[in-house]
Amino acid sequence: MGVLPGNRVVFDRPGGLRPPVGFVRNFAQPEAVLLRSQTISWAAGLQRGRGVSRTSFATLAFFDAPPGLRRTESAVEGGTMTIEAKKYDDLVGNLEGFSPKQIEQHIKLYQGYVKKINEIRAEMEKIPFGERKDKANFSFGKYSELKRRESVPYNGTYLHEMYFDNLGGSRAKPKADLTRAIEGAFGSQSNWEEDLRACAETATGGWVLLTYDRIDEKLHHNQVWEHSNGIMLNQEHLLALDTWEHAFMIDFGTDKKSYLTAFLANVNWKVVAERLDKATQRARAA
Repeated sequence: MGVLPGNRVVFDRPGGLRPPVGFVRNFAQPEAVLLRSQTISWAAGLQRGRGVSRTSFATLAFFDAPPGLRRTESAVEGGTMTIEAKKYDDLVGNLEGFSPKQIEQHIKLYQGYVKKINEIRAEMEKIPFGERKDKANFSFGKYSELKRRESVPYNGTYLHEMYFDNLGGSRAKPKADLTRAIEGAFGSQSNWEEDLRACAETATGGWVLLTYDRIDEKLHHNQVWEHSNGIMLNQEHLLALDTWEHAFMIDFGTDKKSYLTAFLANVNWKVVAERLDKATQRARAA
């Protein structure tokens, strides 16, 4: 993946793979870009892949970059991308059961992950490709250690964004499609909540993710330790629950049960329902 001028994200696909035509057609101005040895040529006006060989383009489409992703001057030539922290000031003082200090400190910690992923990638960028093998070693190597830790601040960044994005709701119940999906997987809303609490109890120093499994098309809970250990494949993430102590210690001490009650009272079910809708659309288009 790379970023081109105008804060547009490019998703690379190895040559020979069938392009996600159903994905391209959703864009208002679909285009294609061919990347060959970092030489960029354009094919504008691509409509559902017509007029372009399915094997000749390594990259299928690009679209407006999400707010948290910004382009650096060297991005077009294969340089690093700078991730900017999103703003969550609107949550401070507006989440029932959470003090402003708790949320402010949590946001500050999230900003630290953003800073670290940028630092790690900048350091890796300094190591020429031809020297990386010499700096990689099972016991210790500069490149291998940077690579080993890369997933922690990267996932830490986007898991926190998912968490903050699915907060700020009300006590309104989930929409019909989401309710049916929850009941189809867990039997009832109350069973789902009990399972969430059970997973959160043992996912100390980690996360519980409500996911949509693209294989069995059902919802599941995925326990994650740290930010990267235990993440299951073939999952679309719908709801993120932070179970690290920093998410609740200021307000709740060690009372995780009360934290979970406050969390559930603030879930933005509209956001969760939209994630499910997008997940099922992608699964049908695959």
